[in-house]
Amino acid sequence: STLARTYAFESLGAASGGLVATLLPAVGAPGLAGAWLVALAASLARRRRAVVLAAIAMAGLVTSPWLDARLTRWTHPDLLATRDTPYGRLTLDGRAGQVAVFVDDALAYESQGTTAEEFAAIAAVQRETPGAVLVLGGWIEDLAGALAPYGPSRVVGIELDGGLPALAAPHLHGRAAPGDLLVGDPRRLLPLPERFDLVLSALPEPSNGRANRHYTAEFFARCAASLTDDGVLAIRLRTAENLWTPRQAHRAAAVHAALTAVFAHVVVLPGAETVFLASSSPLERDAAVLAARFRRADPPTQIASAAWLTWRYENDRTVQAAAGLRHTHVPANRDLRPTCYADAIMLDLARVFPEIGWRPLPDVARWLWLAPVVLVAPA
Repeated sequence: STLARTYAFESLGAASGGLVATLLPAVGAPGLAGAWLVALAASLARRRRAVVLAAIAMAGLVTSPWLDARLTRWTHPDLLATRDTPYGRLTLDGRAGQVAVFVDDALAYESQGTTAEEFAAIAAVQRETPGAVLVLGGWIEDLAGALAPYGPSRVVGIELDGGLPALAAPHLHGRAAPGDLLVGDPRRLLPLPERFDLVLSALPEPSNGRANRHYTAEFFARCAASLTDDGVLAIRLRTAENLWTPRQAHRAAAVHAALTAVFAHVVVLPGAETVFLASSSPLERDAAVLAARFRRADPPTQIASAAWLTWRYENDRTVQAAAGLRHTHVPANRDLRPTCYADAIMLDLARVFPEIGWRPLPDVARWLWLAPVVLVAPA
């Protein structure tokens, strides 16, 4: 029938569009090329003016990289490069020696920040000598370079999106890279055959279902399997520096619960980027010892120092955060119960409706057994 034929063509078109949208980023082609491919296919289906329309579509397809860059400059006047990858649209802006990286038009990294030196200092001084280090993400921040003064014997990196180093390397001269850089999903690659003294995770925040997989108890178990007996896992989470809203505290507690489900010892250092340290062996908590290790390394830093490190361990907020997390009963963030993903949605809404951040949502999991009843009742 005509209706069945129409539905079949619609389904075929949807499947074809999904295939094109998946394959084009995999080969580095801009999404705009997909639009021109669809226009070309549509023009060939027309009987009249097919040649003219096909010629226009072909011209657009050939010039799509140039046109894509021109259109991107409307919102990124300092554009250096842009590329679509299977993980999102990467855009690099550069001015006065600084390179900013946008993922799906949201600022993700910038090359002159101090986050790498802070994260590296907190993690590296947990051991007298870091030994072998595994860095998950963080290539654009130069975490490998920030770790170098602490004398690691070997640094291995895993980058989730291989398009980022390929796109940014020509614009980041002198950028140190891990001795071995693997490209792939850490959930698939871990645990590696080699054991590491330190694992630093600089993977994207748990703001969606894909990123949340790197902050669950199951993922932390894979990290633990890659550590030596006294190895340390370090992760970080963006938070308010002085006061956590109930929603921020809920997310931090879910990550903390996931870590304590795997590791016997966990230290939390709150800040604009809250750092979690976890290990199966006792962690060093004496700020004087940690400061002495920092002085021996003498890294060239802008913010991190022995006094700064002492403050991170001994300020009032560190004590309050530790006490608050101990008394907050939140389900651990897990693959089948992505607590942090729900928190991320509410934190995004709180930017528009600030009161949402101050209203903890009830735990609806206990009522999920009613879902089949609600669905079956109307029938």
